[in-house]
Amino acid sequence: MAAKKKATKKRATKKAVTKKRPVAKKAASKKKASKKKSSSKKKASAKPAGGKSPSKSEILNHIAAETDLSRKQVSAVLESFTEMVGDSLTKKKYGMFRMPGLFKISVKKVPAKKAGYFVNPFDKEAPPAYREAKPASKRVRVVALKALKDIVN
Repeated sequence: MAAKKKATKKRATKKAVTKKRPVAKKAASKKKASKKKSSSKKKASAKPAGGKSPSKSEILNHIAAETDLSRKQVSAVLESFTEMVGDSLTKKKYGMFRMPGLFKISVKKVPAKKAGYFVNPFDKEAPPAYREAKPASKRVRVVALKALKDIVN
């Protein structure tokens, strides 16, 4: 029995040592990654779909590099685009915005719901349930168009 206890203690210490070693290797690999920026960009573009989406600055830098425009000019274009989408979705304008080939954004008015009791259609035998009142609101809907679906598939 005593021999088995000593053996388990030795195994536990070996596991603790192995846990510390990979941490040191990860720290060393971060230093290498910071020196080689070009290789890290290639890895970032090859990430699976479950990864993070690009940040605003990454988008601005990418568009600026592709179009030979300055980053400030690209930022101004995106701000103008955002204002245009907002204006077209308002009550005074169309209530929808379409980016040709990519997506369509529409706004739908949702009427107010009164408070009160209602019978659940699936559980007709159950006692009526109480519903809180909800104010009127607007629902924004974004629909992918065919060209965007083809790009993804």
